[in-house]
Amino acid sequence: MFVFVVMPFKILKVYEEIIKPTLEAEGCTVERGDTHVTQQNIVRRILEQIQKADLVIADITGKNPNVFYELALAHAFLKPTFVITTDNLDRIPFDLKSYDTYRYSLDFDKVDEFKNRLRQHVKTFSEGKLTAANPVTDFLPEYKAKVSEENDNDERYKGTLETIVDLAQTALSVSGYNDWFLHDLLGTVALALEDQMSIIIYGRAMVHKFPSDYRGYYYLAKGYTLDNDWVNLRRVMEIAIKQVKLNKENAIFNLGVAQEQLGQPDLALKSYMTALDLAKEVGNYPLRDIVQSEISRLGNILGMNDT
Repeated sequence: MFVFVVMPFKILKVYEEIIKPTLEAEGCTVERGDTHVTQQNIVRRILEQIQKADLVIADITGKNPNVFYELALAHAFLKPTFVITTDNLDRIPFDLKSYDTYRYSLDFDKVDEFKNRLRQHVKTFSEGKLTAANPVTDFLPEYKAKVSEENDNDERYKGTLETIVDLAQTALSVSGYNDWFLHDLLGTVALALEDQMSIIIYGRAMVHKFPSDYRGYYYLAKGYTLDNDWVNLRRVMEIAIKQVKLNKENAIFNLGVAQEQLGQPDLALKSYMTALDLAKEVGNYPLRDIVQSEISRLGNILGMNDT
């Protein structure tokens, strides 16, 4: 179970010494918005983590506006929530007063009670007895029904894609892996599912038939990355380097793709820029447009918006 905790930063000690260890002992994965912080926008990370969470714990102590905003997001995503505070319960905003809020204390003789309440809440959730009761579900039932229907459609969509992959793999084996339409179908659907083995099969077929086409190396790099197969990922990069003699602009672009997958974005950007110059020089306009898009995307990631 993934539990996401929203709370004021000034009471970090409560999270580190009570909430996190207590819930991890129950087998939960517990995170805050500042866990594993990278260069990614922290607001985006919080949104993604709330959306992924099975349960959101919101500590509204001190009426922190960011916490209330994140609690509202959890309500909008129809997430089960456990609202806690050290404040007097009569200080709770009127729109939350009709919903359960647990007042905890950090007094020595009260901490165990707080831990037990956390355990009890997780147990109730795991038994399927905890629902997402909040103003959104209570006063906008049509919204709840719409979101539930969309979630069901996502599962049906995923199941359909998985069926297509199975059928395509069977048909490919019967045809001796020579049917190019099936390869293309398999590659497209496998990417949507992040099915690493299917992506690798498609990448190998692409490289075999079109050794100078960047797509084959891209699929191989993507598949090996998902499979954590760093040895073969490096081999893909080496093959891309060898292709320089055959088709420089495509090969250097392939090299950039592999470098990016290996976690070398600065080197990848240099390769993309070299490939762009070569594509312009030889008039490879389709590749030129692709490389320009990749340079813009990677430049934004690296904070080089003027690239």
